[in-house]
Amino acid sequence: KTSESQQNWLPDANKALVSENKRLDGEIKQIAKEYRLIKSKMKGLEGESETLKSKINELEEESETLRVEIRSLHDENSALAHHILDLEKRNDEAQNQCQENDETVNFLIDQQENSKENDFQCYDFFKS
Repeated sequence: KTSESQQNWLPDANKALVSENKRLDGEIKQIAKEYRLIKSKMKGLEGESETLKSKINELEEESETLRVEIRSLHDENSALAHHILDLEKRNDEAQNQCQENDETVNFLIDQQENSKENDFQCYDFFKS
């Protein structure tokens, strides 16, 4: 009887194992499919990552170029500010010189008028 029950049990166990094996095989196939999908997504992300790294490098280079340009413009701005101060100083000096010249011209005009008046006084003096 034992061998008979063993013989009946073995095919059922074998069927159960075959069924479990098929189920596990299905799970393995599903996991493999998900793995390939994840691997494909990873490749896509790696590509995006490389693209982003490249873009970051470009932006860093552009940023450095802009920093150099800003420093150059700052230096140029400083030079222009010094030039403007120099021009303002020279303009002040020129205005002072003009004022002195005006005063000299007015003085000379006054002297000339005084001289004419003196000439007339002398003429009147000698005439009389």
